Amino acid sequence: MHILFIHTVIDISSPKFSPPIAVLSAVAKERGHKTSLLLVKDTLDENEIRACVQKTAPDLVAFSATTPQWEVVEQVAKLVKTTVSVPVICGGIHPTLCPEEVIASPWIDAICIGEGEFPLLEYLEAMAGKRPFENIQNLWIKASRLWRRDRIYRNPMRPAIKDLDILPCWDIDIFDHNNFIQKNSYSILGRPGFFPFTSGRGCPYRCTYCCNSSLLEIYKGELGHYTRKHSIGYIMKELTALRSKYDIKGFEFWDEMLSADERWIGEFCARYVAEIGLPYLVLLRVEHASKKVMEHLRDSGCFMVAMGVECGNESFRKDHLNRRMSNQQIIDAFAEARKAGIKTLAWNMIGMPFETPALIRETIELNRILRPDILGFAVFHPFPKTKLYDICKQKGMLSGRKELLYSDKSVLDQKSISQAELTECFLEFQKLAEESNTVAVDWE
Repeated sequence: MHILFIHTVIDISSPKFSPPIAVLSAVAKERGHKTSLLLVKDTLDENEIRACVQKTAPDLVAFSATTPQWEVVEQVAKLVKTTVSVPVICGGIHPTLCPEEVIASPWIDAICIGEGEFPLLEYLEAMAGKRPFENIQNLWIKASRLWRRDRIYRNPMRPAIKDLDILPCWDIDIFDHNNFIQKNSYSILGRPGFFPFTSGRGCPYRCTYCCNSSLLEIYKGELGHYTRKHSIGYIMKELTALRSKYDIKGFEFWDEMLSADERWIGEFCARYVAEIGLPYLVLLRVEHASKKVMEHLRDSGCFMVAMGVECGNESFRKDHLNRRMSNQQIIDAFAEARKAGIKTLAWNMIGMPFETPALIRETIELNRILRPDILGFAVFHPFPKTKLYDICKQKGMLSGRKELLYSDKSVLDQKSISQAELTECFLEFQKLAEESNTVAVDWE
């Protein structure tokens, strides 16, 4: 079978590299299937998309959709279905959390809820007539694929993959890897030669604005734990393979959090400096940014740590975001990084439900104390199936407006802050970056 993966990159909300597609392609190739990739970026060139699909002549077209990209994915799926007669399957975070919305699209034949590696292989077997469609766990399949139009097979979920090490290394070859690497297209910092990597899946925390809370609810009990790590040996093996095959100058670990286990970080760092030896970036929670951890990271070549601040008011951060660190913990974490000689990136959100201009200015003042090397900030956007989205909906805050994720505009209508006040605070964040000679990055 030939699978055409389509990755949509219409705005900054989605990087040009997709880890889900990279691992799905690797799994498919390992079983003898052929894969290719269409990268849809900047604008929707309908003729170009139709021509590519016709030339590729796939047996299956597959998407991995985040919530910000879903609208574009559906548009491209329509172009596919009106060009060639092949099934279209969509997986990713949005179908997982909003399955009814995605399966309702007339341009989608099947969706994957949760992890898709083995469901994809079984779907390909069903297409080849080697197994039935209607019992593939994790997949919802329209009965039109089975010549019955009055039914959708909503199959139950399978347990999470317990041992991530059974998966093959990412397939980078379907991406224009060397070109992208050298043009900064993979790096969240825009650094030439830097490549993303993930050491596991999931996050154990339940922040109210993050989809991980919903994923933790889905994967519990008999379905197993959602938060898992590759073994350190597997990580080193894959990093070594990437470094030896491609012109990589360093890595950016895109895990929501590298680890909460100081012992694990110590072992990881010891092996990384001995076996890889390239500079790298990690994401870390301030609760785990101890002096010892920072020393481990520094000694192994970590040049930057990105940590979430989100809001400068402790009570608001605890009550509305379910982030229970104190301001002093945040200050200490950034100070420890500075003492270790590691640069910092501070994540912040503004315009959250019930937030006032005074609260945003507390966040600005906390960042003035932190003095991060990069000041990351964004206007809050509520995502479906998160607690804050539900609150926004219940309180009638959802305006229905569609705004770019990384502008100064909000999709909320709330009494606590006007759009004019939010824009003013947004500009104050930019001014802080200018005053402190940090780099302002207006994304979350």
